[in-house]
Amino acid sequence: MGFIKMQSGSIAGGLVIATLGLASLTGCAGKSVTPAAPTGNAGELYATGARALDNGKIPEAITSLQAATKAEPKMIMAHARLGDAYKESDDFKNAASEYEMVAKLDPNDSTSWYKLGAAKHLSGDLAGAESAYKHAIKLDPQDWHSHSNLGMVNLAKGDKDAAIQEVRKATDVAPNESQAWMNLGIALDATGDLPKAEAAYRKSLELKPNQAIVLVNLGTNLIAQKQPGDAMGVLEQAISIDPTPEAHRRMGDALKALKRDKEAEMHYRAATNPTTMPATKPATMPATNP
Repeated sequence: MGFIKMQSGSIAGGLVIATLGLASLTGCAGKSVTPAAPTGNAGELYATGARALDNGKIPEAITSLQAATKAEPKMIMAHARLGDAYKESDDFKNAASEYEMVAKLDPNDSTSWYKLGAAKHLSGDLAGAESAYKHAIKLDPQDWHSHSNLGMVNLAKGDKDAAIQEVRKATDVAPNESQAWMNLGIALDATGDLPKAEAAYRKSLELKPNQAIVLVNLGTNLIAQKQPGDAMGVLEQAISIDPTPEAHRRMGDALKALKRDKEAEMHYRAATNPTTMPATKPATMPATNP
């Protein structure tokens, strides 16, 4: 389907988003550059914009693809790639506008409806996201991405039962997709079913090891289950992969539960100032079947 999917759920992650990534890319080694005015026909402008997007030159891509859509308003691929370029720059509202145009021009393409849902989701438009995800699922009932993200929308709306139903559909349709299992863990955590949430996180890690965000969620889950010793090993691994403030904060919680207050304080300080924390040694955690 083309998207990876990112997450915004109850613990540390949740919404599955895009293969092109969500980081704001400058494409110019940190320098701000004003792209030259593009020239050529719609096809040439599209090719230039698509090439710039593939090379991470987002401002140039947007400029050329905007010109392509102006020269040929019904060029579906130009609108689709322009949406991708806006998404890369975290401009989710404009991304949604472009994906909406794609859906209007090709209403039977489930991918465009999924992308529209994701852009609206990331811009905070839960109602718009829900509508688009449901349309994508109507066109393609096997679209696990839309099922999973619809579950996250339901969770954000406080409908935990509906959230579980949708994310379980995602794991049923795509049992080998680690991100589907991560979202199931998030939804189960929200309902208070901690052992099943743990099993879902471990399944996600079995399918794709060394995911820092899943490790942090699992560590948090283990702390809630009053297993701080087990949580420490998981969180140490998360920190060795990506020492985020959340990972350090949760490690502090685990250490505090073990009454190791001085070590806990070091991690709490690292959560606000990472330079205060010495490097950690990698930890290992065997995958466990749920």
